[in-house]
Amino acid sequence: MRPYQKNPEAIYQESFATVVREANLDRFPNGLDKLATRVIHACGMIDIADRLAFSEKAFIAGANALVDGATSCTQSLLWECYGSGLWTGGANYGYFYGRGNIETYWPGGTAQCDLNDNVWRSNGGEVTNRGDLPITRVRFGDTGDAGEQGYHTVGKLKCR
Repeated sequence: MRPYQKNPEAIYQESFATVVREANLDRFPNGLDKLATRVIHACGMIDIADRLAFSEKAFIAGANALVDGATSCTQSLLWECYGSGLWTGGANYGYFYGRGNIETYWPGGTAQCDLNDNVWRSNGGEVTNRGDLPITRVRFGDTGDAGEQGYHTVGKLKCR
C-alpha cells in the first residue's frame, strides 16, 4: 500500500509541482508561466493551459493581485557602482518604479555609491513596503563621464 502524504505544506507544494510537470507551459513568457501555473492550480484542470490567453498587462495585473492578497512581500534591489552616485550634488540619479509611482528612497539605507569615487561599491536591500511592489522599472544616471559605470539587479518578487 502506498503511503499517503499527511503534511499540508508538502501536499500544497506537490500540487504545484504536478501542474508544472504535467501542463504545457512552454508557450508562456517568463513570469506569465507562474501566473498560468496559479490559474491552473486554482481550477484544478491541467488541460486548461492550452486555452489560456493573457493580455499585455496580465503579468503586472497578476503581480499586483499577488501583492494585494499577501500578508507580506519583498523584492531585492541592488546597484553596483564605480564612480557613479545615487544622490550627487542634490540630484537624484537612481530611482525605481513601484505600482507606476517613482520611488526615490533606496533600500538598505546608507548610500555607499554616493562617495562617487573610483572604487566598486554597492547599495541595495529589500523593498518591503507592499505599496511599492512590484518593482517594474529602474532608472540610473551619473554614468555619462568616462569611467563611470553601474549594474543593477532586481530580485524576484516573493510574497507570503
